[in-house]
Amino acid sequence: MSLDTIRIITEAEQAAQKSRDEAAAQCASALKEARQAGADLIEEARKRAGEEADKLKAKAEEEGKAAAMELAEKTKNQKAVILASAEAKMQEAVSYILGRITET
Repeated sequence: MSLDTIRIITEAEQAAQKSRDEAAAQCASALKEARQAGADLIEEARKRAGEEADKLKAKAEEEGKAAAMELAEKTKNQKAVILASAEAKMQEAVSYILGRITET
């Protein structure tokens, strides 16, 4: 082979190697960017999920407080009814006992 042909082949091989190296670098860069974008998406989703969880927790706490207040009010009313009933029965018992005492 002539020196010109060897030189042309060598230059072509070098150019091909340079193209492969550049393509590999571009692929590595694109992969790095894609991984970063994926990580950013995951972090954003995690952040939104945390915010949504906080909102749901706050809503559940509000509903829990409202239910507790309603139950406390209902219990208070039941207590008043039971006390009124007990007082009435106590009066009946006192009257009954006094009636039995005065009969003897």
